[in-house]
Amino acid sequence: MFTICCVPVRTLCCLGLGLVGPFLAPLAAQAGPPPGRVLRIATLAEALAVGRARALDATLAAANARIARQLVGVQRAAVLPDLSADASGLRQTVNLGTFGLPPALLGPNAPTVSPAFEVYSATVRSRVPLFDGAAYLRLAAARDSARAAEADAKAAAEHAGVSVALQVLQVHVLREAIVARREDSVAADAVLAQARAMNGAGMTPELDVVRAEVDRNAAVAAVRSAIVNERQAWLGLRLALQLQ
Repeated sequence: MFTICCVPVRTLCCLGLGLVGPFLAPLAAQAGPPPGRVLRIATLAEALAVGRARALDATLAAANARIARQLVGVQRAAVLPDLSADASGLRQTVNLGTFGLPPALLGPNAPTVSPAFEVYSATVRSRVPLFDGAAYLRLAAARDSARAAEADAKAAAEHAGVSVALQVLQVHVLREAIVARREDSVAADAVLAQARAMNGAGMTPELDVVRAEVDRNAAVAAVRSAIVNERQAWLGLRLALQLQ
């Protein structure tokens, strides 16, 4: 099991088209991933690299590119020379009578069957297609498909890297939102305590206490909503990176 962990570093933001440097904030007390194996992402550059390597779309596109390259090799085999070889060995004898030689020529004591001897043979065959227009067209089509698949894989990796980086940035922003909403909740508690004290002293009407209680409940609800949003962002990031 993997857990994505953001390493606390100083945040650096630059004006421009998304030029954001190293960032990340401490984990909120009630938010963040469950315990497990840690996958550390400390900068946007690391998020881009992790997205390119682990995102589902990038992985599928890379697999399609590998298949396309293998199909090029299959089509290339149709226009390459076809070589084959075999070898054999045989122990045999020769019946001299089958050659029609007269006994007087062979001699009175000559055997009619020769002694056993070994016969070895080796054969090498080569077949070279002179021209196969269809095979060359299939090879050219396979090469074009491989180039297109590699371009798709590169584009998918870049898109996945940017998507993961944006999701990491979203988690960081939502984590900061949790901190801000908790500070609002602390301030609302202080305002409510002050309203109750002033109402007890007869300085303010009961309506001010009710308003302070409503504001305090709204602040608590905002904290819980921020925590839920942060956890949803974590879930989306884990799904994008195929983390179990």
